[in-house]
Formats: sequence, C-alpha cells, structure tokens
Amino acid sequence: MLHLRPAGGYKGLLVLTPGQSQVEVPDADASFLSSATAWRHVQAHGVPVAIDVLTGTLVLDPGGPAPSSLDANDAGFDGRRTLAVARRRQTTHMLVLPLNDVGGALVGQISLEAHCVRAVGKPFIWPDCVDDLRALVDMAAPYLLRLPARRQEVPTIDSMLPVVGQIMQPIVRNLRVFARNDETILLLGATGTGKSRLARWCHAKSPRSEGPFEVVDLNAVPGDLQQGELFGWRKGAFTGAGRDQDGAVSRARGGTLFIDEIDKLDLRAQASMLRLLEDGTFRQLGGDRDETAELRFVVGTNADLEHAIAERRFLPDLYYRINVLPIRLPTLAERRDELPDWARFMVERRAGAERTVVLEAPAFEPLLEQRWPGNLRQLDNVLRRAFALALVDVPPVAAAHEPLTIGHDHIEAALMMEHARSRPSAEPGGALAPIQRAAAWVADHAARLHRDGRELPLETVVTAFRGLVLLAAIERGELETAFESLGRGNLVKSRNHQKSLRTAKEQIEALRSLLGEE
Repeated sequence: MLHLRPAGGYKGLLVLTPGQSQVEVPDADASFLSSATAWRHVQAHGVPVAIDVLTGTLVLDPGGPAPSSLDANDAGFDGRRTLAVARRRQTTHMLVLPLNDVGGALVGQISLEAHCVRAVGKPFIWPDCVDDLRALVDMAAPYLLRLPARRQEVPTIDSMLPVVGQIMQPIVRNLRVFARNDETILLLGATGTGKSRLARWCHAKSPRSEGPFEVVDLNAVPGDLQQGELFGWRKGAFTGAGRDQDGAVSRARGGTLFIDEIDKLDLRAQASMLRLLEDGTFRQLGGDRDETAELRFVVGTNADLEHAIAERRFLPDLYYRINVLPIRLPTLAERRDELPDWARFMVERRAGAERTVVLEAPAFEPLLEQRWPGNLRQLDNVLRRAFALALVDVPPVAAAHEPLTIGHDHIEAALMMEHARSRPSAEPGGALAPIQRAAAWVADHAARLHRDGRELPLETVVTAFRGLVLLAAIERGELETAFESLGRGNLVKSRNHQKSLRTAKEQIEALRSLLGEE
C-alpha cells in the first residue's frame, strides 16, 4: 500500500494486491487503509514500524540496534478498530516504511502486509530484510512519486457534489475510498471551501448512509456547553437541566457525526473526545455509567492544529487520533476552473425548478477577477444578491415562468455590496465606502418600490443590517467574542444568544421578502 501524504493531506493511494501485476486505486476494498494509523510513528521517528496484528505489538525500527516494543493501543496506534480490520483480511504482520523525496523530506509511507500464523507472537522476518527494503524504497521513490495518484476517469457528479474540477478530482477519489472506511476523516481547509458538503457526501457514500448524519459546529457552541452538546446530560446535572437530553454522539449512533471547527473544542471536552476515540465510550454529564458509541467521525477545521498544540490549546494525542485520513481542501482561487459551474449551480438552485436562469457570458468576467477569500460561501452570497438584483429589473407584467437573466451589471452591483472589499481606505469615503454603496443601492431600490406603490421601511433595513453584522462577526471568530465585540456579551452570559441569532435571521429574511427574494 502506497500512502502519499505530503504537506499534511493525502495526495494519492495505490495498492498492489497478491497476484496482480499493476498497482491500482483500492476502490473495491477500503480496509487497506488500516495501516494509515501508523503514520504518527513514521512521522515522529522517521523509521520503519513493525506491527504484530494478532498480539497488538508495535516495534519501532525493527532493524535497529535496540528496537523499542510498545503495546499498539498505548502507542497511539488504533488497535481496537484498525487491527480488527486487518485481521478480517487475514493479515498477521505489517511493516510500514517511510517514503522520502530526493531532498529527504517525508512525503508518505509504504505498508507491507504478510500472513504467517506460525510467527504470531514470535520474531518475524522484518529485522532480517528491513535494510534491503529501505534501500529498495529509496531507489524506487522517484518512480513512485511520479505514479498517477488517480485514475483517468472523471468522478461521477451528483446532487451532493455537483461540481468537481481538475484540482478536486484526486481529492474526491481519495474521499470515495475513505468514505467506505470507518477511520476518522480530517477535512482541512479555509472557511467556505465546502467541508460541510463533503462531510455529508462522505456519509452518503459510506456503509452508514442509512444512519443519521449529525453536525456540531463548535464555532456556535460556547466552551462551557460543548460537553453537553456532544455527550448529552442527565436531569439535574447542572442548573437548568430539567430533563434528560441526548447529545450529538447519541443522536448519531449508527451513522456519522461531523464536528466542525474542532480547534474550538475546549480542553475538558478534548479529553472526553480523546477517550471516545480511543475506546468508543463516553459518559453523559451527570451520568453514572459509560455508554458505547457506534458511529463514524468526520472532523473539520480551518486552523493549524500543530500550532494549536505548540500553544497548548490542543491535545497532541487527540490530534494524532483525528489525523488518520487528512484531506486538505484547496481554496476557490486554487480551483478557479470550477467557478463558472458553481455559479450556474448556485443560481439554478436559487431559482428552483419553476424558473429558468440565464447567466450571461459577461457576468463571469467580474467573478473570475475576484480572489474569493470567503471561497464558495462568499460566491454563494454574491450570487444570491445578484439574483435579487435581477428580479428587481424584471417588469411587473412579466410572467413568473419567463427566464431570468443575470448580467454583468447585476454581478458588479452584488460585488459592490460586499462589506469587506479590499483597499477601502483608498476609495472615496474611506472605510465607509462599501457601506455607502450599499446604502445607495437600498435607496435606489426603495425609490423603485415607491414608483410601484410600495415602500421599504427604514427600520426593517436597519434591523436586518444589524443581523448581517452579527452573523458576519460570528463567521470571523468565536461566538462569545463576536457578541462581546458588538456590545452584546450579556446575551451569552444570560443564555439568550441563540434567541438573538434567530431574531437576526428573521430580520434578514424579512428584508429579503420585501426585496422580492423568496
């Protein structure tokens, strides 16, 4: 098994099975991924790792002068799950060798598996041949790194993943294999790159697809509520706990739990999560017995977890537990070839089945010129505005089923309404310039409504703007910090912040309704 994982994320997977003459992507059997959990030791020590699968013994540098033997479960190797998968494939012994590029940088690993029941619990052949194997790997490395890390066919497009560009093709192929394996998937990428969509897609492609799919966005859960949100509580566990409440782990039983922004998990909850990943058990707040969790984890973050470890904000052992199958998602700027197709998909989704939407060719020009720091989420917001602006220009007598055309001017106006344009101080009006442009657009729209005998109440505009500012602040940091920065920290302390969020969303929807955006 060849695992290519430079720069923190998987780039390729290839396997050569007994009796085969060619390497291939292990589409049919995701159990070959079992050796991925040895990466921690290969990365930390840069030496081969030998594993006796049936006894659960792990040996560092079996060909070295004094190899160290560790129990696989105590050494950060996921014995409970990984070893069971390997045993089902009748693997008794495993050797994992580091793969380095010509500059000596670690870029992956090669896993060799053997079946020899007579050698279980006894010295195996690895110490006698590991030096030769390492030399072969070093000689073969330049060739192995040039092997196609993907098949040539384009991944199947579906409603959950409607756009897959050239950059994303190998990533999606890897995820398709990962989805069929129960190991934890770690999705790394900036905000708005599609981690939530891909997590749901992995669930749909997994053997657990008939089970529930639960999401916990830790960005919206204060630290003192995280344990309860994840693990639930018993009546009387704390003030206000008037009844038993299941947590996300219980609700996801038999399915998949997606934990987004894992870096926001506080240290107490991290310790509980580590225990859950290690032995599959947890305890509700106020509970008196352990419960078993039978589910699969997908974890997302846009943070540098290794930096968080250095700052003692993240437990190293938890990082190693979730860093088994890491995937780094490129930004929208890096996959610019997808932008036209995403734009069409987003406006067609907005229009629904009853209306045809036409994006004129010139409309793509300003979209392709942007850097998109907010990635797909920012693109979707811009296109929602452009859709609303195009509706404004539809004559009142036009039939609802007539095609809606979104042109260059609609896109330009929608981009002008972005609240965080680059170089605001260089524009007339300084930092207030984007707000002034948005205000001018609202005033123009109010004038159009007035000519049609309608009005746009200023109070509705003001309250909706307040809601947009609040949501934007939450997207940029922790929930408590967002409320405090806007003078609303008291709402978090009184546990009224969720009500405030609902009110903000209702205000925004009210304004959309007045603007004709259903």
